[in-house]
Amino acid sequence: MRRYHTMEKAGCLVQAFKKVFGETLKKRGFVTVRGKYPYLVRMAGSEVFHVIACMDEACDRKGYREFSVLGAAATVYRGAVTLADSPRNNDFWLKDLGTFYERTGRNGYDRKYHARLASFAYRENHAKDLYGKMKHALQETEKIMLPVLDQAVSPETCLEYLWMMDLIEPAVFVYDESLGTFGESQSEDGLLLVQTDSHDDFRKLSQKLMERDMKRTGRDYVEILHERENRRLDIVAQREEIFAAPEIYKKALAELERRKKENQKSLRFCMQEK
Repeated sequence: MRRYHTMEKAGCLVQAFKKVFGETLKKRGFVTVRGKYPYLVRMAGSEVFHVIACMDEACDRKGYREFSVLGAAATVYRGAVTLADSPRNNDFWLKDLGTFYERTGRNGYDRKYHARLASFAYRENHAKDLYGKMKHALQETEKIMLPVLDQAVSPETCLEYLWMMDLIEPAVFVYDESLGTFGESQSEDGLLLVQTDSHDDFRKLSQKLMERDMKRTGRDYVEILHERENRRLDIVAQREEIFAAPEIYKKALAELERRKKENQKSLRFCMQEK
């Protein structure tokens, strides 16, 4: 048991994550990604993949450190599979457990519980405490995050996940002739609306999200309605501009096919056994 009382800082969090999460979630199809960063990935068919990761967090409490657990459902139609980057550089599409709890609307809502899910504190240089907190984080992940990922198994259900997590941005549909790309970032999933040939106006879904936001934030109804409606209308309008312009639509399909090939290749490589 003495091995639990002292530990080197470098790499200990990654090792604990791979040991606790990696070994347990292997039976659910997750594999440890090649490379230095703590990622687990599983494929849900040939077009959807799920990611679970962890990262070190700042801690104001003397003698303690913190970590958070992040996750996402994504498709091979996103701009790029960026698992060679750190989880911190990917936190615009990887979301922590607290965000999953808040945005998925599962099991009611408790503000204090939400805060506890955002990060997990453990005693510095104390491996037993780290492994204990990592096991607790795994239990919360199995309760909060995995049921959401388990439902995102097709481009269509993954699209529902992206809406629920507020991960579709209007700017992704704008085609830049000079750059020959769509949107401000090559790491967005928004073109999935084109891939799935979606013509939904998302009014009902937007209403559902608005009601969720009111319960969790206490913000003014009119303020949330204005924000949600503007976002929905911008996304629908810009998507329809692609469908209405044959040349842009053709370029969008070509871009989606390119992404699919590149991302499937990247996923095969990073999921290979060392």
